[in-house]
Amino acid sequence: MKIVLIGFMGCGKSTIGRLLADRLGLEFLDLDARILQESGNDSINDIFKRGGESAFRQAEKQAAAALALADDVVIASGGGSILDPENVRAFKDNSGLVIYLRIDFDTAVNRVQKSQDISQRPLFKDLENARILFEQRLALYESCADLVIDSSKSGPDVIADEIERKLREIAS
Repeated sequence: MKIVLIGFMGCGKSTIGRLLADRLGLEFLDLDARILQESGNDSINDIFKRGGESAFRQAEKQAAAALALADDVVIASGGGSILDPENVRAFKDNSGLVIYLRIDFDTAVNRVQKSQDISQRPLFKDLENARILFEQRLALYESCADLVIDSSKSGPDVIADEIERKLREIAS
């Protein structure tokens, strides 16, 4: 089984992914962590500073292709990984189930602000541009998803419960 969590920054991909992997006895893999490991950078922000978004997206494509080869995993993708159709194909290959963790913009901003300095998120430096980016990605997240779960109003445990319940329904 391969589960890939997609969604905008702050939707809970990493937090829920870890919980879900633990509950299902699967390995947890984080795309952003893999990018940092392979690039030798300390932060995503460093990659953006050194090579811009194009350098980051190229590193993301390589890491997504590598992670997508794994089985028995829960993968937390990057918020923009679905922008490249090759990443989406890689996620769906070998029976990958893509789950979109839908969130509203204001909740995403609040969660990112609580979890870290928002300036460390290159795409959040200008909140109006971040909102535009968020709105541009909504339809793409929907179109890539095999399953959509609203992560705006509930905590990670409740969302992981809902995903587990949906997985049981799909399996039966």
